[in-house]
Amino acid sequence: AVAVGRAGARQPEHGARGDPPQIAGVDRRVGRHDEHARAVGGIAWRGGIDLNPLDVADDNEMCWLESLIWPGQPERVARLRAAARIVHAHPPTIRRGDLLAALPALAAQAPASATLVVCHSAVLVYQSAETRRAFVDIVESLPGHWISNEGPDVLPELVTSVRLPTSEPPPFVLALDGTPLALAAPHGQSLHWLQRAATTFRK
Repeated sequence: AVAVGRAGARQPEHGARGDPPQIAGVDRRVGRHDEHARAVGGIAWRGGIDLNPLDVADDNEMCWLESLIWPGQPERVARLRAAARIVHAHPPTIRRGDLLAALPALAAQAPASATLVVCHSAVLVYQSAETRRAFVDIVESLPGHWISNEGPDVLPELVTSVRLPTSEPPPFVLALDGTPLALAAPHGQSLHWLQRAATTFRK
């Protein structure tokens, strides 16, 4: 997430998007309301939180990270290596620490002239239900916006009005400030906008 705007997404019918679009791209199928997938605006500052931040310049640490990719997926290895090169060239602020303890202090480092956007994908699934509730309380108390991309069981309160397909595994729910806008494949392979997205993006 800290490299958002630096990696692209290649859509078969539209070509590449992103800045620059040719690096660390993800091949993605996008459903209706594709006009909402606009280019990311100017990003004034980036920051992230990790219990154990990895050094992308350390060959041993990158080798360990690559070992987590399932065998037979060379395209994901290539994307990971491209992403590592991006982060190495444009290192973001990474705070070592616990999610709940570090988030308020990290958010306070964002420039006052910028709009704060807290985003996460497949993060809360690894937290307890109590930690998830505490995180939601914290992020909703912060100024700016909150973009979440998690499985439907992770933040069930967000999907009470969403009709989910019966596919396995179930899609992630992409939400803005607690409002579901799209259904996404776990690794970004597809994105299908919900009807409510049209109203939200016109605001």
